[in-house]
Amino acid sequence: MKSLLTLSGAALLFAGGAAQAQDVPPSPPTQVPEPMETTPIPPSDPALDPDTMPSFTDGQIAAFAAAAVQMRELRADETLDDAAREARAQAIVTEAGLDEATYRAIGRAAQADPAIAMRVQQAVNAMSEEPGE
Repeated sequence: MKSLLTLSGAALLFAGGAAQAQDVPPSPPTQVPEPMETTPIPPSDPALDPDTMPSFTDGQIAAFAAAAVQMRELRADETLDDAAREARAQAIVTEAGLDEATYRAIGRAAQADPAIAMRVQQAVNAMSEEPGE
């Protein structure tokens, strides 16, 4: 009986929606405006400029990937307060062998440069393929 009521309620909703849709006049086609400026906008952060972006060693990329995986786990840990989370984040970066500036630079570069993002992803994948992990 309950499923029948649910089905009839759903039928009424659909029928009502169809009747309502018929009462609405068609909307005019949407016109997409032409772009006003075609010159590329430079990044607001000069560190994100592909021409001046620093290069990173494979070791730095691997260290960043290891730290980033631990950071993801840290963000999921709801037992820590903000101060403890911040202290643990700094420890993760240091234990990975990076300073905070390099860690942040690699993170920004990975967001701006698909090639660096791919290198980070490959390092993460390599970590998950290592035996004993």
